Amino acid sequence: MRRREFLCSIAAALSLQPAAAIAQSFAKRPLVAVLLGSSAITASRIVSGFLEGMRELGYVDGHNIEITYRYADGDETRMPEILHDVIQLKPDVIVTPSNSAAITAKTATATVPIVCAALLDPVGFGLIAGYDRPGGNVTGILYTSSLGIIFKWLDVALEMVPGATRLGLLVNAIDATSEWFTRFLKTAAASMPVRFVPAQVRLRDDLEAAFQALKREDVQVLVVFPNALFFTEHRRIVDLAVSARLPTLYDRDYVEAGGLMSYGIDLRENLRRAATYVDKILKGASAGDLSVEFPTKPELVINMKTAKALGLTVPRALLARADEVIE
Repeated sequence: MRRREFLCSIAAALSLQPAAAIAQSFAKRPLVAVLLGSSAITASRIVSGFLEGMRELGYVDGHNIEITYRYADGDETRMPEILHDVIQLKPDVIVTPSNSAAITAKTATATVPIVCAALLDPVGFGLIAGYDRPGGNVTGILYTSSLGIIFKWLDVALEMVPGATRLGLLVNAIDATSEWFTRFLKTAAASMPVRFVPAQVRLRDDLEAAFQALKREDVQVLVVFPNALFFTEHRRIVDLAVSARLPTLYDRDYVEAGGLMSYGIDLRENLRRAATYVDKILKGASAGDLSVEFPTKPELVINMKTAKALGLTVPRALLARADEVIE
């Protein structure tokens, strides 16, 4: 009996060893926290870019890395609270496609590396000290490499609607980046006979009233600034613009949801490239030593079905320059 008990105890110990090894392996997995100002549903396409980039580098969520997601569902005022909870998890890296979220994250921690996939004037907003050597704990990829993309918004909008003189701006009043976009768009139009009509939104419930105001002002073409609230509500915004028969320039995801046109980067691709920063940081690099990169080439996307629904004839020259045409 003693020999049998001894053998049983050995067998029991051996049976527990794999579980212990697994637990130890789990504890050693790096933790990456992905912060999104939008909702899980609306962010699914761009998040898939980050996961693709991580897989290309050999990382599989739940196998050799842990990825946790936090969503503000369009209300970035929740981000400080979300970040407080995330910091308690002691992540190895924080990743976000939002410049506003990156600003909040930097306020919350000076030690956890932060990779932002859409940096906007990062020196001006105090996120980095310089592009080659960011310093501190923030790095990433720019939303735009120059103000040219903002000037191009104006060119594309006015080319789609020749002779337009009243340009609407859908603005998130509590997002500092909206003020930044407005300032430089007005600079681009300084020598043009264009009057800007801003419609400010603070909550999702303000959207209908904003479009009614734009319609009362006889706005001829609209620019929707990129931010988490609008991205979360992008299908609703597209529907409101079409119902108001208002030609509108957005980010790419809006056009895939039925919006008229977009000019800019593909945020999904920027997030895919953000994975290379995470890889380097997990291998020991300091975020402050990793140079900020330029975004991919801006793309012009036009939805012809929506153009027809709005009664627009897309100029041939504009159509010829389109990188993608959705029929």
